[in-house]
Amino acid sequence: MSDITGHEQFRQVMSIFIHKGYRESTVKNDIALLSLNTPLQINKFVSPINLPSQDQPISGKLRVSGWGRLSSFQGIPDTLQKVEVDMVPDELCYLLVPAVQFTPRNSTLCSGMSGNKTSCNGDSGGPAVSIDGGYVAGIVSFRSSRICGQKNRPSVSTRVSHYVNWILQQQAMMA
Repeated sequence: MSDITGHEQFRQVMSIFIHKGYRESTVKNDIALLSLNTPLQINKFVSPINLPSQDQPISGKLRVSGWGRLSSFQGIPDTLQKVEVDMVPDELCYLLVPAVQFTPRNSTLCSGMSGNKTSCNGDSGGPAVSIDGGYVAGIVSFRSSRICGQKNRPSVSTRVSHYVNWILQQQAMMA
C-alpha cells in the first residue's frame, strides 16, 4: 500500500479466534475473527457492516473488495480494489468446484463465473457484500482455478449467514 490518504487506521491484532472446525486441507469452516488492541474510529471512511440473519438466502450481485492481484500475471495494487460479481447457484457451484463438496452444506457461496471479474491472489479474507441487502454475505476463501478470472471457474467464499450464531458467540466471549 503506497497510496497513503490520511484516512487509514492502523491497529494491532490482540487475539485471533479461529473456528474450531477449520480444516486447511478441505477449507472447511474457513472463518476467524480478530480482536484489535483499540476500537476503530467510525467515520465516513470506516464503518461497520451488517451481518445477515442466520441461514439467510443470498441472491443477486456481490461487491468483492481486497488488496489482491489484479490478475494472475500482475503485481499487487497500490489502492483497494473492488469488483461486482454475480452469484453462482449452489448446485452449479457444487458441480464446478469439487472442494466445496467437503464443506458443510450451505456454508460456502460461489461468485464471479462470467467474464474476467473475480477475486485473485491476496483477496482471501476480504468481504463479499450483498449489493441489494447491504450486508456481508461472504468472506473470500479461494479460487477454483490457478488463473484469476478464468471463465466458468468461480471464486468460493465462506457464507457468513451459516456462521452468524458462531460469530455472535465469539463476540460475547470477547466482551
